Amino acid sequence: MKKSILFCAAVMMAASINATEKTIDIDLAKYTLAGYQAEKATPTLNAAGDELTVAYDLGGWEGAGVEFALDNLDVTNIGFEYIGGAEATEWTSFQVYLTDANGVRFISKAADLAISSWVSEWTAKKYMPADELWGDAANPHTPQSPYKAIGFLANPSKPTVSTFGIRNVKVYVNDTETALQTSAVSGG
Repeated sequence: MKKSILFCAAVMMAASINATEKTIDIDLAKYTLAGYQAEKATPTLNAAGDELTVAYDLGGWEGAGVEFALDNLDVTNIGFEYIGGAEATEWTSFQVYLTDANGVRFISKAADLAISSWVSEWTAKKYMPADELWGDAANPHTPQSPYKAIGFLANPSKPTVSTFGIRNVKVYVNDTETALQTSAVSGG
């Protein structure tokens, strides 16, 4: 009886361990330009290599930013810190997306992020953007895991010249998956 109870306890403990998330840090030194008007974005890595500033010069309803390739991961969550440029004069949407196995970008309906002069302190966010198709809310699709990329875009409603910064970018995945996988990123 005692052996049976101990065995059950061990199985339950192993199951609870397997249900936890593991974190994969994104190497900010490796990126590709992303989004519409990608040529209007200029990323700069700071000397410490832990913050990426993206300068953008955009017109209305365009977007530009950076994207990081993922090694076909079944992402459960994403986390990051971001900051707005002090020179921004207009409220600008800051959109974070995951690209699924079909190449479709997904953002979160729950996320209402902005970058402007009043977002002048580093702000931490953690959420799973898996419920709304990027740029097509009227024609929703279901994300098809695994995910191929994570991206960060400035998307203004008026012509805007400014910057945004990102750091501590992470993706969270089920630890049973990450035992043998690491994130891959595209050189930029």
